[in-house]
Amino acid sequence: MIRKPLFIVLFVLFLTGCNNSPDTPEDWRGSGPDSLYSFQHIRSISFDRPEEALSLLDTAERMGNVNPRDADFFRANIYYNPLQDDERAYRYALQAYRSEDPDGVSDTERMEVLELLCRITAIREQFQEGISYAAQGLKLAVEGKDSRYEGTFLFQMGDCMLRIGQRESGYRNLRSGIELLEKEKDPKVLPTLSFAYGELMVALMDDGRYEEAIAEGKKREECILKLERLDPDIPEGRIDQQKAYLYAKMADFHARAGKKEEAEQYENLFLETSYSQLPQGRILLAEYCEATEQWKRLVDLYGGKDYLPATDTITENVIYYLSKKAHALHHLGRDGEAYDIMERIGELCSVRFRAELSEKAMAISEAYDSQYREVQLEKERGRSRLRQWIAILLSALLAVALLLLFEQIRHNRITGKKNQALASELDRMLQLQEEVKNMRKQAPPRQGNPRNDTESSVALFAKLEEIMDQERLYLKSELSRDDILKRLHVDKNRLALMFREVGQGFTLPTYINEKRLTHSLKLLRIHPYYTIETIAFDSGFSSSRYYHHLFKERYGITPSEYLRSVQKEKEKNQAKTAEKAE
Repeated sequence: MIRKPLFIVLFVLFLTGCNNSPDTPEDWRGSGPDSLYSFQHIRSISFDRPEEALSLLDTAERMGNVNPRDADFFRANIYYNPLQDDERAYRYALQAYRSEDPDGVSDTERMEVLELLCRITAIREQFQEGISYAAQGLKLAVEGKDSRYEGTFLFQMGDCMLRIGQRESGYRNLRSGIELLEKEKDPKVLPTLSFAYGELMVALMDDGRYEEAIAEGKKREECILKLERLDPDIPEGRIDQQKAYLYAKMADFHARAGKKEEAEQYENLFLETSYSQLPQGRILLAEYCEATEQWKRLVDLYGGKDYLPATDTITENVIYYLSKKAHALHHLGRDGEAYDIMERIGELCSVRFRAELSEKAMAISEAYDSQYREVQLEKERGRSRLRQWIAILLSALLAVALLLLFEQIRHNRITGKKNQALASELDRMLQLQEEVKNMRKQAPPRQGNPRNDTESSVALFAKLEEIMDQERLYLKSELSRDDILKRLHVDKNRLALMFREVGQGFTLPTYINEKRLTHSLKLLRIHPYYTIETIAFDSGFSSSRYYHHLFKERYGITPSEYLRSVQKEKEKNQAKTAEKAE
């Protein structure tokens, strides 16, 4: 279900009346109760003749009969309802909120403006801002022990929470506000209470909780009748309009709940109102017709023309009801007409968008008037201070970053020198190993039988070295102890004894890994552009990760670091060779 249009409809219901009409002081200077420029007279015509009321209000302000803050607050109420111009209503309400009245503003007057701002921001879907205004008003109400306004701001905060998806907390605050308002004995609270019932009713309807929505609707019906009975000053047309809105909604709710007879009863009650005979009143039955699939009747509600408001303002309500008509035409098979209306909706949206841009531009230009220029300047000073702190913070972060960069460069240099030294040591170790092998090859073989077990172990180890070097058994990743035993023709105990006596602390697995590591060093020097994975597998390791771990543990340097050192050494040698050639 479309939420915003329903919200707008509910706002139209209980806008004024005791709460919705501005409680501007009734003792405007220089005007008696019968004067055209008195509060009583302007209020009495504000609903039926809003444009005339605005004109009289301008004159009353120039005459000094009303101060600028009260005038802005009254204008905001008139634009809010009946004109339903939320842009101007918001602008004037903000001016009243920010006004610096030299005579001072009471907490009650502040709460009146905050309440109006809550309603307007909800229509404009500025729900976070609405929650902020409601929180300010709630604080004033609690401090002043004003349970009426406490209930008002609680339900308004709950309504905004519902709109942003906080269903549980939204319902809780809305119901808490209603409970406080229900305890009030003052009839002036009835318009606000009725409005709260309406908000809860629509929220429940949106969640498909039809029976609960109907129950809240009945409470609202009782509230309207009570208001009609207790407040004779409310214009008859306003009560009639409120009944029309409520009965149309109740007909729709009962129809969706499957209660056909009750829906028809509320439909008849709606048709008995005077407001239902007006073009803008007839279309309130559109949702009921949609729920009961009375497509032809829904189209006929518009009187054969697109629904347009009496004023020049294009609202969400206009677009919403035009879409209803297009939907009905589609069900009647009149898709061409439906398409024309959808095009019309597109044009209205475009016009409305341009109008909103114009209004916002005007609001921005007026924002710098003398009434609250100082507020803007203070904000700018705050931004300037914030920019200064940001600059200081960024400078500190830059200094820290430069320090860390310097430390990283220094660390890299130290590590590079260390790695270069280790690489040179490894190269000398390889050279020595090669020399030892050559000496073994040139030494004459021993004659006769060995004199003891140690000499026998030395001979056996020499044989193992010869087999390993000649056949390169260590390059086989699947090499096992049994393979070695078969080649040496000894058992495992004899092999273990040999490593204990002459193995220089090695066991068979560590001896094989040592051979593989030594071989990998040679490969790294011969093929410096091989990947580490290739070097590991070519050296007999089944895992490059395991190879990396053993290499680092054995030599104190990673294969990659050793490789970089080898490459740097070659580059230096090539540079020296080039210099000599020159």
